Parts: sequence; C-alpha cells; structure tokens
Amino acid sequence: MNGFLLFAIAMCVFAVVAFLSHYFSAKKVILRTLAKLPDLPVASLKSNSFSKITGKALHVKDPLIVPYSKRKCIFYDIKIEQKKSSGKSSYWKTLVHETKFEAFFVQRHAHYVVVNPEEHPRNYISYLNVDKNRILAPSTTQRQHLSPSCISTKSKPKIFSDSSTSN
Repeated sequence: MNGFLLFAIAMCVFAVVAFLSHYFSAKKVILRTLAKLPDLPVASLKSNSFSKITGKALHVKDPLIVPYSKRKCIFYDIKIEQKKSSGKSSYWKTLVHETKFEAFFVQRHAHYVVVNPEEHPRNYISYLNVDKNRILAPSTTQRQHLSPSCISTKSKPKIFSDSSTSN
C-alpha cells in the first residue's frame, strides 16, 4: 500500500509539472494574450500600446534574406547548434543564434499600419514555430534551425506589437 501511495504522489507531481510547463510555455502565453486583445480596426489603434491586427505583412525597405533558405521576409531567427558529448552524456551547444527584423507595414483592406519593432528596449513579443522542413543537418554532430515562419511578405500574420502607428 505504501508503494502505491508513493507511485500515486509521483504521478500527481509529474502531471502538475507537465501541465504547468505546457500552460506557461512561450507559445501559450502569447496565444492567451492575443486571444484577450480585440482585433481592432486600423483607425482605433494607438501608439505605444499592445495591439492586435491581422493583414498582409509588407516590407518598408528591401526585405531581409534568410541565410541558407534565401527566403524574403521581415523577421527571422536562426540557430546553429553542435552536439557535444562527454562520456555517456551529450548536449547541444548553441554556436550561432541570430534574430533579425525590420520595420514593416501591415495592410488591412485599404489601410496600412507601420510596425517598428526595436530590440533596446525590446517592444515586441515573438514566438516562431520550428520549420521541420528547414532543419539542415550537415553531419550528425551539427544542426541548424531556421525560423519556420519567418514573417514573410506573402504571409498574413497576427501582429502583436506595442509600437503600432497608423498611416
């Protein structure tokens, strides 16, 4: 009976940890925040406040070119990792982690919104899914992740920024 009680407590602890790690993951936090924000018309947006708008992302200047995939976009994240091992354990060491973005427009019907993300101070929150088709593995000891959904000029992303201004 004592072993069963210990097993039940261990399973409860595991379930609580799994639920909390899922609930507080970066993706879920952003999705819950976006769900609370109304999708406002362009005329109702205010500068320096968190806003949500859907539309087509358009680059202001020349688009960024993602390394390796050569896709045109306005935001990307690239991470190159190398597998390190010592004895029986191994881990992935990050060699390069680069995030690039530029100011962009969001076109919604006949209206445009300028979104100007900044790094210092950081005025945006982002979550990008890993593009399973864009994982490049030149060897078994090195892997490269390209942002799957770099916000491209052909996508229709939900924009979450606190520096939106309307034109």
